[in-house]
Amino acid sequence: MDSMRQYGLVRLAAAKAALFTLLVVAAVAMTAWQVLAQLPTPPETPSLEDKGVGPIKEVKLGAIDPQLAAKGEKVFATHCSVCHRLDSRYVGPPLRNVTKLRSPEWIMNMILNTNGMIMNDPVARDLVGKYGSIMTVSGIPPDDARAVLEYLRQVSEQQPKK
Repeated sequence: MDSMRQYGLVRLAAAKAALFTLLVVAAVAMTAWQVLAQLPTPPETPSLEDKGVGPIKEVKLGAIDPQLAAKGEKVFATHCSVCHRLDSRYVGPPLRNVTKLRSPEWIMNMILNTNGMIMNDPVARDLVGKYGSIMTVSGIPPDDARAVLEYLRQVSEQQPKK
């Protein structure tokens, strides 16, 4: 009888712990939802004037640098292609034409300050909602982020491969 009582008490304690955990998760989710509901909504159309949120305030662009783009292609293949394709939706949005939709600063800030962009940039937050996933922090250094930008500039001028 003693072992049956102990078993019942253990089950009761486990049920209470599970209920407590569920309540905590629900409270956190509700708080997050309330915070997100108060944030500004993204503009209806993309803006090349929007620089995003992060360390990059200005990017000077000239002619596409093929060597820098080649480096960016390697960085893209290593870090970005896990979730992105150039011409189709995958885990994240297709990126071939991203340089026609977003400013160079916005793109680099998304790479370098992913969490800050998701929390404070309405466009980035909207993309999370649209794609149902949060971009992971890549740890890419600024010079590699610039190389990825150069690669994306280069591929935006090329026709998709069929």
